[in-house]
Amino acid sequence: SRFRGLEESNPRIRYVNYQPTCENMLLEIVSILKEHLPAEIKLHNALLRETATSYAEWYEMDNR
Repeated sequence: SRFRGLEESNPRIRYVNYQPTCENMLLEIVSILKEHLPAEIKLHNALLRETATSYAEWYEMDNR
């Protein structure tokens, strides 16, 4: 890939095996958060902004 190696100069770079849309990235973030939350804490919703007026939203009640 033309971007391989960039992580050496920027440790915040993360390669993923999916199309990195705001929606897909939010699903991965929610999955990671849910893995690391204590059992007594439940994630209700999450929001990831792409721009000042564009965002993706996730609600637990939509995923039951």
